[in-house]
Amino acid sequence: AKTQALVKAREDQWRNKALTERYEPGSVFKVVTGSAALEEQVIGLGSTFTCPGYHVVAGRTIRCHKSGGHGTQKFTETMVNSCNPAFMKIGAALGEDKFFEYFKAYGLTEKTGIDLPGEVTSLYYTAEQYGPVELASSSFGQSNAVTPIEMMTAFCAVVNGGYLLEPYVVKEVVDQNNATVFANTRTVRRQVISEETSEIMRGVLEQVVTANGGSNAYVKGFDIGGKSGTSEKLSAQDKSDRISSFIGFAPVDNPQIAVMVMADVPTNGAVYGSVVAAPAVASVMADTLPYLGINPQYSAEDLEKLDVTVPNVLGLTIGEAKSKLLARGLEMETVGNGDKIVRVFPSNGSQVPREGKVIAYTTEEANVTTTVPNVIGANPQKAMQILENAGLNIRYKTGKPSGDGVNVSTQSVQEGKSVPRGTIVEVDCVKVLADGE
Repeated sequence: AKTQALVKAREDQWRNKALTERYEPGSVFKVVTGSAALEEQVIGLGSTFTCPGYHVVAGRTIRCHKSGGHGTQKFTETMVNSCNPAFMKIGAALGEDKFFEYFKAYGLTEKTGIDLPGEVTSLYYTAEQYGPVELASSSFGQSNAVTPIEMMTAFCAVVNGGYLLEPYVVKEVVDQNNATVFANTRTVRRQVISEETSEIMRGVLEQVVTANGGSNAYVKGFDIGGKSGTSEKLSAQDKSDRISSFIGFAPVDNPQIAVMVMADVPTNGAVYGSVVAAPAVASVMADTLPYLGINPQYSAEDLEKLDVTVPNVLGLTIGEAKSKLLARGLEMETVGNGDKIVRVFPSNGSQVPREGKVIAYTTEEANVTTTVPNVIGANPQKAMQILENAGLNIRYKTGKPSGDGVNVSTQSVQEGKSVPRGTIVEVDCVKVLADGE
């Protein structure tokens, strides 16, 4: 029995879950329903959908995640709000046959063909098995179970111009003489939607990230689109179990990378994919896009938040140093009883958030420390006030600190630690009251 348990544990640990495990994608799947409806022209960007907080299908009431409803919305708003009643209506406009036609065209009834072992296929309703209720639940990503690699491949087809591609891991194999023995190339299985529909969907999904003060997938300087998902885990015994996910892509105009993060039954108190998974996608994007050679393009609002370089003020009088720092948008706090600046913290050449504070020492032996307070759970403005009162500088990481329901989720320096006055504490902000899933 012990050996069997060990074998099973190894299988569970080493199994490639992206290929071998199915899940209900939830609202991420709305990109499939929405793009199909746009392609078939059964809806348009100007189409309106009214959500009272529920939708009745064949006598069954299916509720929206926002109990009070979203009111009347246009298509982009339905995606931003992740409104289930709206997508049930969009699915109904498509009809069972067309819905399944696109479900199949996006590769969700077959293996992707990726060059890895163990891939399984999805579990799904066929066109003949659809009734009004099955179509309604499928339209917002429930009832059908797909693999993450299937969902990712379909999502990429939505935003890459409409082309369903065959994914691969190995780029090429070379021999001992560095000659190419085998090479994988871009393989198009089919075009599912038009370039025009794909372009529209990219714009819609960019709004998902940037609307209402910015979502948790926002990274300043980069154009990112994406969609969250929060689905019921139908296979679980506990019916409250959820699967939280987010797929993001960038840059919006010419996608080069797509990132999927999925949390299987998150346990930190939050369940929405927009809260649980989106920050991780933002973190990956922030690190990866510069590596790919994609430079940030800052808006006027972003430019106001960019760091500034601490200029060299050593040897200057207190007044001269203060004027030079103010010209860079930095404040100065003087420590010591000397006449000229002998040392600063943060040091010359350091990057400090605009409107931050530089501690200027006029005597070499002076050294002022402070204790780092806890700002996790505070809104960005409150966190700034707390840290500034402690003599510390604050830097926002990827989360956009604006809009309602934004709180600090992490801080780079632990509470209670003694650090030099003027130390920069980097915080990440998460929108915990996001309307969408």
